[in-house]
Amino acid sequence: MTGVHDAVAALRREVLDLYREVVRVTGADLSEASRVRLRESRSRLASDRYTVTVCGEYSRGKSSLINALVGRPDLLPVGIRATTSTIATIHWGAEAKAAVRTDGEDGRPVQREVPVGLLARYGSQAGNPRNRERVRSIDVTVPSPVLRRGLVLVDTPGIGTLYPEHTAVTNALLPRTDGILFVCNVIDPMSKPELEFLRRANRCCPTVLVAATKADRIYDAAGAVADIAERIGGALDLPPEQVRVVAVSATEREAELAEGREDGDSGFAELERQLWEGLAATCVAPRVERALGEITAVVRESAAPVVNEFASMGPGTDLGETLEQLAKERARATELRGPTAPWRMELRRRVGEIERELRVELDRRCQEAKREFRFQAENPTGGADARQLAGQVIAEIGAIVDEVEAAMIERTSLAAASIAERIAVPLTVEGTGHERYLPVIAVPAGKEPGRKRDLSWLRTGFDSSWAAGAFGATLGGAVASVFAPGAGMVIGGIVGGLLFNIIGFISGASGEFQQQRGEQRIHQAKRMARLMVPALDREILEIGRRFDAVVRRQRSDLEHRVEDEVERSLTSLEASVQRLEASADRDARGLEDRLAELRRRNEEYEVLTGRLNALHDRLTRL
Repeated sequence: MTGVHDAVAALRREVLDLYREVVRVTGADLSEASRVRLRESRSRLASDRYTVTVCGEYSRGKSSLINALVGRPDLLPVGIRATTSTIATIHWGAEAKAAVRTDGEDGRPVQREVPVGLLARYGSQAGNPRNRERVRSIDVTVPSPVLRRGLVLVDTPGIGTLYPEHTAVTNALLPRTDGILFVCNVIDPMSKPELEFLRRANRCCPTVLVAATKADRIYDAAGAVADIAERIGGALDLPPEQVRVVAVSATEREAELAEGREDGDSGFAELERQLWEGLAATCVAPRVERALGEITAVVRESAAPVVNEFASMGPGTDLGETLEQLAKERARATELRGPTAPWRMELRRRVGEIERELRVELDRRCQEAKREFRFQAENPTGGADARQLAGQVIAEIGAIVDEVEAAMIERTSLAAASIAERIAVPLTVEGTGHERYLPVIAVPAGKEPGRKRDLSWLRTGFDSSWAAGAFGATLGGAVASVFAPGAGMVIGGIVGGLLFNIIGFISGASGEFQQQRGEQRIHQAKRMARLMVPALDREILEIGRRFDAVVRRQRSDLEHRVEDEVERSLTSLEASVQRLEASADRDARGLEDRLAELRRRNEEYEVLTGRLNALHDRLTRL
């Protein structure tokens, strides 16, 4: 595949194999809580699923590119106009089949299998105009080698179409995806909406790759790629060499597939290579790092009683003094329990300070976006369209919410990590040569790779005189059905929920607001502003209330994580005390046999710790 990806993948396999060795070495030292922790940790690492969202303006060839990438030219419907009307996920399966999720009459999601050949009826603008079938999402499985490694492709409606809901639903996916594959072409110059979308994508997602289609239509594809990279670099304030652009030809790829060869000039082999290169660094490596941290914590907790007992039986060691030292640490750990523990009060104070600061920023930025929308609508230039202006403000507020949430998660996690490190209880007695136990609190670096949001509250009502406003809730459900609820925080779902209600409001008003020209278009924009501004005011207030609730959940989650560290420390210290007390009752022969057993166990732990350190070092070098 790629040098970096192969190296990270090999490291991941070694760590997966290491879990079995950890269970063997720790044996009876492994507490039930640590056993559960290891099992859950391995399950997370073994879950090979990397979601890549395919985005771009309509008619750029997104669906054609996906078809070519998975080796099925006839899989998704394609056309010269805005074709895709809803989200479709494509992942590996033993056979090609499709399932459509729609809203039932009672509002609950209904799933049914459909022939792959009938996808156009549900997923295209021609077969399902304005999503009249109320399709939440389409799930497609294909026995494609490209998908076998866990790659999941998400086909999205085009940005920049006449339908603001298409752009908004694509924007809603950005913070919830592992990678973005942006599709343009080598013939048409990149538009302002495309560059603005890439700016937002680059802020939200750690891996962004650009595929320039129709490479077979021009002589100098390399020159076109350089021009595209320079234009994107200028918009993103990046050197062109840091912008990853790959020229591809779906037509050439179809010829390769028909002739059974893989050595052509379609560019798809390079596209796959660069895609995995990015995912290896931003998704696979962080998952391996988290797993190594969890294994290391479990090994330290399990080894501490063995290390302490072995150290207590060394020459010149006073068993009573060792027991006294451990008893002091156990008492200190016990004091860390309880609802009024000082660390808990400090964490609540620091989270409260962060919440107040970010709440002010959130409201200020949302109000600025609303004022800018109102100004643009009341002073239209360049043939401004009311629906486009509405779509822009929705996307902007969604981006603001996601950025403020990311800042909240990072800053509160840093606060919890610093407190947890300061109160960490040593698990081994002085002089053993083992590291002090430090708890692990995950802190996202800027934007946590692959961060998923809890979208369980997406379906909300909107007080509108247009019944068609419920269409926005359908789109919110579409986001939820692609990225399952329960995997993270909730505030990011605002763009998929509350703001989708405004999209539904716009869609429901389509009978009132027809696309017109000149003075009528200007009048339309002004009228839309008069109706939209009060709706935005209500949504901004609701965003603030939701943000407060999410911060409370984040604080509670962080408190539970610190509590878990304290309880694990107590469990390890209790085991140390019990073993030392048991040693005091052994006779000379029993002590000699026990010392030999402890020496062997201590050596096993040292070897295991050495392997963990070596894996950490390899990952750091990668």
